[in-house]
Amino acid sequence: MELHTLINTVYLLSAVTFVLGFKLMQYPATVRQGNVISAVGMAAAVIVTLMDARVERYEYILTGLVAGTAAGLYAVSRAPLSGLPRLTGLFNGLGGLASGLVAWSEFHAHPAGQGLFGGLLLWLCAVLGYLAFSGSAIAWARTQAWHMSGDPVRFSWLH
Repeated sequence: MELHTLINTVYLLSAVTFVLGFKLMQYPATVRQGNVISAVGMAAAVIVTLMDARVERYEYILTGLVAGTAAGLYAVSRAPLSGLPRLTGLFNGLGGLASGLVAWSEFHAHPAGQGLFGGLLLWLCAVLGYLAFSGSAIAWARTQAWHMSGDPVRFSWLH
């Protein structure tokens, strides 16, 4: 397996870990496991990104890591203990959004060089990342009591 395919596969698995981690965060007994699974997925995505030979400058990655860590620590220090699961879900959703955006930008940066399998993996990464983000955003909005019913969210253009 060539490095490019390995990187895309790890991106896909990272997106799956975000979704699985968020699912586990629904229940108090499995919140810790959900956090660990999501963290492992994020770490794997960062590591394979650093392995990519096309990465010539690491300043943006390191700046993002520092800024994200600082923002996360600030938000956690200001949130009440009862709000931490909500905040964790929101952060997980932002990780899914980042995964989707990375997959989308990679696909559009090299549309002809992906091959069928690579293109499929990138498409799946983008879809799973956006699903994780949308699910997290909806769950967060519901816990904020933003006039959302408990009914499933339906998009009229899908019916």
